[in-house]
Amino acid sequence: MGIFNNPPSGFQNGEFWVWLLNTISAANGETEAINQRINNGGVSAQSDEVSNARTDAHGYNYGSLAPRIDATQIEAENALAQVSSKANAKDVQEMIAMIMSASPRDVLSSVDEMTTKYPKGTDSSGSYLIIVNSTDGYWYYWNGASWTKGTQFLTPEDSTTVTALKALLFDMTPYAYGWIEHFGTNTRNVIDQSALVSGYFNSDGQQTSTSWEHSPLLYLEASKITVYTVSSTYVTFFDKAKTFIANQTLTGLSDSTPGYQTLTAPTNAAFFAINVLAAQAGTLTCTFGNVGTTITTAATTIGIKRNLFMPSTVVVVDPNPARGDFQTISDAVSIVPDGYTLLIMPGTYSENLHLAARNLNLIGTNKENTIILSTSNSRSNPPLEACAGYFKNLTFYAQRPANAADTSAMPYGAHIDFDNEANQSLVFENCAFKSDWNAGVGVGMRAGFKLAFKRCDIVSTYADQGALFFHDSTNSDLAGYYQLKIDDCDITAAGKYAIIAMGIGLSGNNLDLVATRNSLWSDTNGKGNDAIGTQQPDSTKYPISTGTGFGGTATIKLDGRSFGNSADSLNS
Repeated sequence: MGIFNNPPSGFQNGEFWVWLLNTISAANGETEAINQRINNGGVSAQSDEVSNARTDAHGYNYGSLAPRIDATQIEAENALAQVSSKANAKDVQEMIAMIMSASPRDVLSSVDEMTTKYPKGTDSSGSYLIIVNSTDGYWYYWNGASWTKGTQFLTPEDSTTVTALKALLFDMTPYAYGWIEHFGTNTRNVIDQSALVSGYFNSDGQQTSTSWEHSPLLYLEASKITVYTVSSTYVTFFDKAKTFIANQTLTGLSDSTPGYQTLTAPTNAAFFAINVLAAQAGTLTCTFGNVGTTITTAATTIGIKRNLFMPSTVVVVDPNPARGDFQTISDAVSIVPDGYTLLIMPGTYSENLHLAARNLNLIGTNKENTIILSTSNSRSNPPLEACAGYFKNLTFYAQRPANAADTSAMPYGAHIDFDNEANQSLVFENCAFKSDWNAGVGVGMRAGFKLAFKRCDIVSTYADQGALFFHDSTNSDLAGYYQLKIDDCDITAAGKYAIIAMGIGLSGNNLDLVATRNSLWSDTNGKGNDAIGTQQPDSTKYPISTGTGFGGTATIKLDGRSFGNSADSLNS
């Protein structure tokens, strides 16, 4: 009788695994005997057995037994490697129960628990199982009569084997880290030891010190946090604008044995950082809520490289690290390539987005509560600089702090005036732009550039400037045809003009202005033609454009499709 029986029909079902593993065991047990018989010249008497041993289930004959056994081992390993390693369902617990039987079906704490729960190696449907023992990380299989120990599936260094197994099954997007929570008796630890930074926080901000380490700013998900640490540890709280609120010291803890302490966050706290002496940083653990002693040092989170999983060109930005790929828009921009879409969850993002060299799509949840805020007084540091892409459902606000004085060059809500605009397309839909310093939007065109505002609110609370300010190309090398479309927008200014246009008489400049169904309002001049003004360029730098076009310029032409505007001079 041959050592190898023919495999059962079907691939990767329970019977297949029994056959395959028994075949390997049988082959390993007979190798030495068969080789001895071949060496002794007894092949002819046992030719059937030797021939069977050298021939696989597909009819392929190997020259000797050793490569036949190696091939069988490789086939087994490859079959295990083909196990589905991701799932689209959000509930990973349910997903474990749905995966094919060739994958580890359960994770148990001991061999005794395994033999008690599955005494015959099958589940309730009769499917054979592969089980992972979370104590030592080895997987076990049913050989037809008893549980047999396989190779190590996960190393003992994995902080939580259950968590790691879930991570293998979880569907993720690239260019970020995912956090898999362990919902046992332990609670999720929000401190990543590898992310601790040298220094500490105080009322003056981040300080340099080699004696201290601190966590990055973390989003505060609950009114209480519980920290597991030793003495000389304190927590710094910040508001939504990441402005210092208070330091709270953890008191009564041992210098050598870690302990627990719960802190209540101050009112209006939105972020926090933990500061710990560098020599004691290895004991630091933190979780949300008043969890007492249920948190342990084993309650860690596992960082997963998302680009190892299902690819995607969409990433999520959310101030809450448990819900998004990134906590800030700037962090996402620094990682993703052009062409990606950033889905931005509600929040006030205190950032300055310098995207003049990028082409990205930024889509907010809605413009009322998805706000990019800047308090900078510099024109070179507005909430947004852009040349290309698509933006929707966002507010860009250049906010003036109380009693802040004017500067020589103050920021727009969005600044769009860069050579990279040439031959690009930039669209804003259902966005809001506001500046307390300057125009809500400041635009300078370039050859081939197409810029569109659809259903947007453009506001300036600064009395000396219009809400929308635009001009021709200031670069003679990039003078040419370009198009500005304003459709169904509300344009409001505290000063004399809602719109200010500047014509620049460089050869080739030709701005096609398309305006449809726009409402203009000036606190001084109302909603009609008087709400539109023109401005002359510095004649020492640029030639003035004078003619019969829009606003008395020669280079800005009102497109024949323009209609329905509150100011008649915008209707063709």
